[in-house]
Amino acid sequence: MNKGINVRVIKIDTQGHELNVLLSATQLIKQHRPIVLFEFESEYFPAPETEQKTRDQILAFFANLEYELYMVGTDSQYLPKLTLQNYFHGDILAVPLRH
Repeated sequence: MNKGINVRVIKIDTQGHELNVLLSATQLIKQHRPIVLFEFESEYFPAPETEQKTRDQILAFFANLEYELYMVGTDSQYLPKLTLQNYFHGDILAVPLRH
């Protein structure tokens, strides 16, 4: 990895494959602690158990790395904290608790 590069933000939009991208970028995220903006849409998961498993894995991934998740809304003037419960369609902002 180039020591002159400092990753500050990662944007992921891969139509249901965000978890795979996150897992493949684990070392980069651990090292640089960037803000991560990604999309999660329930529509991409045809089976409810697959969606729930993916939700749980995303929550565990970010909890393990000490990140908090916030919902990004186009009409919001604030970013509500996100638990990823029930149906979800939208963008999520993952913010590290420490740098």
